[in-house]
Amino acid sequence: IGLLDPPPRVSGRRVYNEAALDRLRVIALAQSVGFSLAQIGVLLDGVPAGTPASERWRASTRSKIEELEAQATDIERMLGLLRHLETDCRCTDLGECAAGWARKGT
Repeated sequence: IGLLDPPPRVSGRRVYNEAALDRLRVIALAQSVGFSLAQIGVLLDGVPAGTPASERWRASTRSKIEELEAQATDIERMLGLLRHLETDCRCTDLGECAAGWARKGT
């Protein structure tokens, strides 16, 4: 998708220079915290050339942090429900159980 320029080939093998390896490391780092390839493209190339790395990260991280915080809230809600179902549920019918949770708005 254009995150890396096609590398030259030597004897049929791709040869990456140090700049490409640095770029691959940035891509791996960004992926490790959940950035999509499109978001990584913006981080790498969606700002004016010469923009310091710190500014690039700040511009990209706020929305990712908000996204992850929302996911964390959803995960906590799901974990709470699963823990309840595992330990406290006394329903005799799955429909009864689902209807009870629907009434609670969860």
